[in-house]
Amino acid sequence: ADIYVCLSTMEGGPLPVMEAVLAGLAVVTTPVGQTAEWVRDGENGRVVRTYAEALAAVRLYLDRPEMLAAHRARSREIAGGKRFDTAGWLAFFRGERPG
Repeated sequence: ADIYVCLSTMEGGPLPVMEAVLAGLAVVTTPVGQTAEWVRDGENGRVVRTYAEALAAVRLYLDRPEMLAAHRARSREIAGGKRFDTAGWLAFFRGERPG
């Protein structure tokens, strides 16, 4: 894959967007959950609010492979500064509450 598209209208994460950035993909997403921490509009993806905007963003990537390559490279840079808190997630899955 080169592009990940998330059209959710309500999300807590969304975890797949985070995974897409960690995988070095360009991301087209709605502004839900924590996407602003992972996707920077015009740098490593496009933040859209309508299906028409999402379609236009994907078409732009298909028409401009150099932009797609630059956004994928930027995702890899952003991912380099990120990491998942494994201990925190394991505690969550065990049902432990923080603090």
